Amino acid sequence: MFGELLMMYNDIYSLDQVRFRPRPNDSLTENQKTKLKKEYKKKYEQLFKNEETTEKKVASDIVKDQRKKIRDDFLDNFFIPLRRQYEQDISKYQNLFPIKEADMDKDLATTKDIFSFKETISQRKIEM
Repeated sequence: MFGELLMMYNDIYSLDQVRFRPRPNDSLTENQKTKLKKEYKKKYEQLFKNEETTEKKVASDIVKDQRKKIRDDFLDNFFIPLRRQYEQDISKYQNLFPIKEADMDKDLATTKDIFSFKETISQRKIEM
């Protein structure tokens, strides 16, 4: 059986005759086939496209809702409370800031830039 010599071999004659079997002729011509394909494409393409777009829209809506939930959670539980706390203590933070409004110049400083191949080499303040 496995790797042994065959003791007996029966050859079945004319077994290859079974391979051939008559097939019916096509009832449609090539032109009719192409016409049917075009009609099916026109008829079902829009249906499948609509179904696909609705599936995509549903999936994107789910993702949008998840993102909105995460964003709202961040804003409500983290950012807005910190912002309110900062706004309550704004005077403390203004006192800590080293540059005061009184120290600021009212006129804007004019500068002259020297460029070399889109890189600033030096920048000088022009005294007036």
